[in-house]
This record gives sequence, structure tokens and C-alpha cells, in this order.
Amino acid sequence: MVKNSQLRELDLSENELQDSGVKKLCERLRSENCELENLRLSDCDLTEEICADLASVLMVKNSPLRKLDLSNNELQDSGVKKLCDGLRSENCKLEILSLSGCGVTEESCADLASALMVEKSQLRKLDLSHNKLQDSGVKKICEELRSENCKLETLRLHTHTHSHTYTHTHTDKHIHTHSHTQSHTHTHSHTYTNTLHTHTHTHKFITHLP
Repeated sequence: MVKNSQLRELDLSENELQDSGVKKLCERLRSENCELENLRLSDCDLTEEICADLASVLMVKNSPLRKLDLSNNELQDSGVKKLCDGLRSENCKLEILSLSGCGVTEESCADLASALMVEKSQLRKLDLSHNKLQDSGVKKICEELRSENCKLETLRLHTHTHSHTYTHTHTDKHIHTHSHTQSHTHTHSHTYTNTLHTHTHTHKFITHLP
């Protein structure tokens, strides 16, 4: 790795890098000279085998990586669990992570939830769209969104039939609010707004059903 490299963003999406290629890349990403902040590896024919290497990159002391796009790769639950080892590291500074279309199910949601609970977690945006999390998996994640350690602001859960976007905003008013909007293909729609007990955050949960 070139000393004092100025490269901050690298987009290798839609290339057949496979695990072997990204393993070589991870060797460089672990270098103390690496200053890369944004890495996009969408649709690169990756599997769960590469996730341990990617996790090790997140564990590097003073890791500069802030954005990681792994969407449309068959990482599956076993791979995401390995990746969560890196997310739980106190050295991890990742702010944006995309795991859209990665073959994730409810099985790995507990690990993702535990990563959000880490005291020094910097994760602000998490995209889990086009995965089969089911209600039980989403509930596991949402339970940890109430943790004072959780810094997550946006959680995306889009599918082909419906979408969920969860936005989490800190305020000084200490009000806990849920807004739930449903739009159906029928001619009617319903909007529900409930103000709940006082809390240290403001939560908004929006659901769109076309």
C-alpha cells in the first residue's frame, strides 16, 4: 500500500471479483497507510467466505472505512454473523452498511441487533432490503433500537411488495412518538399517530404498502 495514499472512494461493483479477489484487497485495506473511506462491492459474486476478511478490516485500529456496500452478494446468515464480529469491534467506525439482497434471514438478526448495541457503535444507516427477515427478525432488531448506545438513524427494509423505513432522531424534548402510515392498492388509506410516554429519543416508523 502506497504511503499517504489519497484514495478515499473505490467502486468495484458489478465485477466478478469473487472471494479470492476481495481477499487480496482486504490485505491492503488492513494496512496502516490505507485511507479508504467508501468501498462499494455490490454484485461482485461474493459469498460468506469473504466475510471474516471484511470483518478483520473493520477491526483494524483507526480504520478509516465509513461506508461499505455489500449488496447483491450471497453472504447469507453465516457470512453476516462473521461480519458482525467486526461491527462489534471498538475500532469499527463504519457509519453506512448495505446488506440488501444478501440472502439474510431472521437467523442473523440477533447478531445485527447486538452490533447496534455496542457502546461505541457509529452505524447510522443500515440497509437490509430484499432479505427474508420476517416479522420475528425485524422485531429483534427494533428491540435494540431503543438502546441508548444505538446510533442508527435509518433502517431500510424494502421488498418487492412493500417497504419499511425506520428513522431514529435524537431530540432535546425527550418525546417518544410513533407514526404509522399505511397506503393500500384499494381506494382508501389509514393514518395512525400515537404519542407515547416520555423518552430520550424520537422514533418514526413509516410503512408503505402499494
